[in-house]
Amino acid sequence: MVQVRLTDAFRYVWWARPDTSSASARRSGADLLCHECITFRSETTGALYAWVVLGQIRARRLRRVLEPYAAQAPGYYLYFPSRAQRSAPLRLFIDAAKQFARRTMD
Repeated sequence: MVQVRLTDAFRYVWWARPDTSSASARRSGADLLCHECITFRSETTGALYAWVVLGQIRARRLRRVLEPYAAQAPGYYLYFPSRAQRSAPLRLFIDAAKQFARRTMD
């Protein structure tokens, strides 16, 4: 089995509007149960929508909360059998996956 790193390691963080990120919201993850959180769920798969908040973060409309509880992730990898390693279509797919991952992680 061969692994190819698509992204660097990253952290999962929580963001909140400054007016709702009070001291109580920064104490523990359980405190989030007391706050209204908005999300969308896919009608076809039931998966939660991944929010895109970069513009609001850059505009300083959101700030991080619960920093001590931010989990570390090793990054995303692509795994495939070693015998497929020389396949031209696979190499093209790997290049495309790396480019896509870089765009979505920035």
